[in-house]
Amino acid sequence: NLSEEDFIKTVKEIGFCVISQTKNICLMDKKIYALRDVTGTTESIPLIASSIMSKKLASGADKIVLDVKVGRGAFMKTIEDAKKLSEIMIKIGNNFGKEVVALITNMDYPLGYTIGNAIEVKEAIETLDGNGEERFTKLCLVLASYMVSIGKEISVEDALDMVTEKLN
Repeated sequence: NLSEEDFIKTVKEIGFCVISQTKNICLMDKKIYALRDVTGTTESIPLIASSIMSKKLASGADKIVLDVKVGRGAFMKTIEDAKKLSEIMIKIGNNFGKEVVALITNMDYPLGYTIGNAIEVKEAIETLDGNGEERFTKLCLVLASYMVSIGKEISVEDALDMVTEKLN
């Protein structure tokens, strides 16, 4: 819940920031999600796709890497549903002239050792320090590789080498 000024300052200082909806970025998404909750449509693939992509498009991203979760801990319980969601989000992005990559990843079990926002953030920091759980570290490297690949327009393999070297 940062102010727009604090958001911009944080991005300039450290290069990224995670925030909730703002008056300028997807204000209605929170209200629409609440409506979906009371109408029993939280698992609607088209509504999930539009919610996710509205935030990506509103943020101004030209190249987008999506981590589409599938499994017991995800909205998408089957690989078929995860593929359908991925295809819809890619199509939405492409229709707006954006380059979109979607990776389908397993959410049948926790990737790291922790569950819960604060301790997951701590675990992410430990991962950046080179002490992360192997599955979580591997996922981070793969996602980062795709981000670097489309950002720098290089192969995923070369990008993986780069991000692995940076992490090490």
